[in-house]
Amino acid sequence: MSSRTASADWSLPLSPADWQDFLTECTHHDPAVAAWSDSTKAKLFQVIVRILAEAKYLESAHSMKLTPQFLHPDVRHYLRAHDETYVLDCLERVR
Repeated sequence: MSSRTASADWSLPLSPADWQDFLTECTHHDPAVAAWSDSTKAKLFQVIVRILAEAKYLESAHSMKLTPQFLHPDVRHYLRAHDETYVLDCLERVR
């Protein structure tokens, strides 16, 4: 999920490969993740998808398509004022 690059097509739905990439990245931060059972990983994925769908970051849990998010003008102003162009670019890339 977090491993999509700037060249990724954000109109495509999230895939199982995105989840595996995310878990691999998590394992680099915390090796204990590698010891999780497949059922734990599957349940965690299910819960995360539900949360993202309920928060409207996904069109639906079924489609898995990301929805465009809009930054509050105050957040955009703050990031520009503090020269956080990389962060701003990442947050606005989904549109």
